[in-house]
Amino acid sequence: MQKKKIMNRMFALMLAGIVASPFGMISAKAGNWSDSPYSLYYSGDGGDVATPKRQKQDSSYVYIKHMGDVGASASVRVAGYSGNYTKMYGNGSYVDVPLGKGYKITNYVAESFPSDYRNGRYKMIYLQLMPVTHSPATLHGWWSPDSI
Repeated sequence: MQKKKIMNRMFALMLAGIVASPFGMISAKAGNWSDSPYSLYYSGDGGDVATPKRQKQDSSYVYIKHMGDVGASASVRVAGYSGNYTKMYGNGSYVDVPLGKGYKITNYVAESFPSDYRNGRYKMIYLQLMPVTHSPATLHGWWSPDSI
């Protein structure tokens, strides 16, 4: 009789484990949403300046809060790939970033390379900033590859 009770309890525990295991494997993947500061010197040469690269972890917007006295436009760039992934699928342009306000930039980094992205390629992105003036300036603010 004692052996039967033990077997029933073991069976109940195993059944509970089997039922609960799919729920334990569901995990919410947090994106790379922490803001990093940037401070970029612009020489006034008519070119662009870029933030350091960061890993893109999900398909959410890119967040930027551009500060300072000089406005800028921004585009999302993928390290190791020559495309610009701002606004439109697989192609894009710069977007004007409101000075002093948080702004989310639509991008399709994860969607543009689904197979490569799943295999760990094309996850490093950066912002390319184009100042509104062609005079020397320092562009500064905060940005994150993923947004909440």
